[in-house]
Amino acid sequence: MGAQQQEDVNWLLEAVYFFLTSKRYKNPVLDFIDTECVVFDGEEEMKLEYTSVHERFVKLCFGLIEEFLKEIDATQEDFAKVCEQGIARGGMSEEVISQILVIDDFITFRRMMYARNKELEFQALQEWKRKQHTPFPPVMPPEAPAPTAEQEPKTDKAAQGEQVEVDEAALDEQLLQEALLQSKRSYEADMARQQQLEEEELAKALQLSLQEDAQINLQEAD
Repeated sequence: MGAQQQEDVNWLLEAVYFFLTSKRYKNPVLDFIDTECVVFDGEEEMKLEYTSVHERFVKLCFGLIEEFLKEIDATQEDFAKVCEQGIARGGMSEEVISQILVIDDFITFRRMMYARNKELEFQALQEWKRKQHTPFPPVMPPEAPAPTAEQEPKTDKAAQGEQVEVDEAALDEQLLQEALLQSKRSYEADMARQQQLEEEELAKALQLSLQEDAQINLQEAD
């Protein structure tokens, strides 16, 4: 590869890398994930809706990338060739190619959407708890009138009723704390599994790409 070709590869990979990490790309992608992840409930069976959401996700991501390539006077074919040339270089090239591969990977996409769904559920529980414990502004009570002979002391029955209300409030608080803890544990476990699987699948995808590239080089050499 000549010096000019190497410079072109570096320039295009760098441009796409900074685009993929920019708000212009990330904001619409993250908005899509937050809006659509609610249907991913973690059930093992495949749902047609999952495939439909993934197809729209792929269309969105590649549409944004294609629009950016047009702005810098590059084509999808140019970018594909650059990825092939830079696949064995590592560094920025590997990061760009990894992000492109992940877009089209349905299994990784489904795990990501399920994990985000659980994360939003946990955040909603925390927000609900915060609102339940937000103190009201203090209000000065009106002056109590002087007691009269007609006023009777509180009966044992009324006192028992107040105790029941206190016990129910304590039980609600305990149940809420248990739900938050369970949701947090589930979310952390899902995220750990997702990260491990993504790393394994990414390593396999990169290895396969390297093998295909080596095979093509051998065929050209023959």
